[in-house]
Amino acid sequence: MFIGIVRGILLFSSDEFLSQLKLMKFKQDYSKFFGIIFIVCIALSIVYYFVDKVKYHFKKREFYKDIKEEAKS
Repeated sequence: MFIGIVRGILLFSSDEFLSQLKLMKFKQDYSKFFGIIFIVCIALSIVYYFVDKVKYHFKKREFYKDIKEEAKS
């Protein structure tokens, strides 16, 4: 996630801001990769979010199933 934030800053910040950080040469050399890496990081973050939600749903479902079984006995 940190890489995505850094790439977003490098991708969307102004040239003046990057020159203050002494990152203009870096941006010129590697700018073709910024967009791709930014999109990949965002996509991985979204996938991780949904996987986490699905895991939570199944754990919650299993918890309620265990409660119902204990209530029956």
